[in-house]
Amino acid sequence: MSSDKIMLLGLFNESGRFDRQYIISFEPGAIEWGKDLFEYFRDMSREIKLKGK
Repeated sequence: MSSDKIMLLGLFNESGRFDRQYIISFEPGAIEWGKDLFEYFRDMSREIKLKGK
């Protein structure tokens, strides 16, 4: 999550489970980095269509 006030990043562990550890920052540079990271992955992503939907 990145907004104008906070950057919060949660990752998955090696086995693919969310590990509930977060990186949190209120620094302007970290917030900008979080926005850039989001845009990078958004631009690389593609829609997944589920069968029957």
